Amino acid sequence: MSEQDYSYPQYVKILHMGLALCGVLAYLTAELAEDGQGTLGYLLHAYLGLSLAVFLLMRTIPGVVGKGPLIFFGWGFIFPSAVD
Repeated sequence: MSEQDYSYPQYVKILHMGLALCGVLAYLTAELAEDGQGTLGYLLHAYLGLSLAVFLLMRTIPGVVGKGPLIFFGWGFIFPSAVD
């Protein structure tokens, strides 16, 4: 097992928490959206989905242009040649 210390910045923790919360809540409110576009359930589900999209975009930016353990290039299952 590696002895590397990955202490992530606070904004990364908030981004991942936002992804998890918005994703789960949008999934759970999906049945409320079936009543039609003018209902509160539809608006709640739609805004949770849009919030999830914003968090996903905000996570993608450091994954592409970031450094350290946050970048996507370090993922061995996507880029096998990057793994030692």
